[in-house]
Formats: sequence, structure tokens, C-alpha cells
Amino acid sequence: MDHVKDICIPDSGTTHTILKSKKYFNKIFPTKGVINTISSPADLIEGTGNAMFMLPNGTKFVFNNALYYPKSKRNLLSFNDIYNQGYDTETTTKGHMKYINILGKKKILEKLPKLPSGLHYIYMKLNVS
Repeated sequence: MDHVKDICIPDSGTTHTILKSKKYFNKIFPTKGVINTISSPADLIEGTGNAMFMLPNGTKFVFNNALYYPKSKRNLLSFNDIYNQGYDTETTTKGHMKYINILGKKKILEKLPKLPSGLHYIYMKLNVS
């Protein structure tokens, strides 16, 4: 089983979680779809389906409608999907670092630091339950 971790960026601008690897999908349906980008709409989606992954502290995500986009530079975790999984988010600052936290029952489950670019990130891996 593949235990390699991939980077994932939380994104408030996407309506669905977008994954660039088939390994996170347990069922995928070939689909052509358009993504609206800053410059223009682009026909980039190659599939949609059931996907799942786990974050470093064991927080599991299961999706019925994740989008498969193999040419993506990053995996994008939709804030909408975070909330639909029953989690919440908050930002905190510790020293000079600002974090996005994923919460469950008002407890911090995952802490997302920033990349040098300013984007928050977290590592994801296959759900190995």
C-alpha cells in the first residue's frame, strides 16, 4: 500500500475538493468538466467520484464528489467540503506564524502552517484504516 504523503492546500475558492492522483479514489467516473480560473474557463476535469484520505493527526475525509484533475499542480481541499464533513475552521497566531486549524467538537484536530508563498498547507495520505 502507498504511504507516500502529498501536499494539500485548503481553498475557499473551489466548490469541490480537487485531487491530482487516482490513488485517493476508490470509484471514479470519467467526466469532462470545466473549471473557472482567474484568466478563463478551462476544460480540465477528467473525472469525478468517491475519494478518501487522511491528514497527519488521523482526521479522515470521505467525498462522494471529488474532482480528478491529473494536471493540477496541487491537491485542493474545499472549505465547503471541510464543513460538509462536520469539521470547522479557525485561524490562530502563535508568535509570528498564522495557522488555519481544522476543528472537531471545538478541539483542534489539525494545524495547517504556511508555505513561503503564504498559502496554508497540510500533508495528506491514503486512508489506511
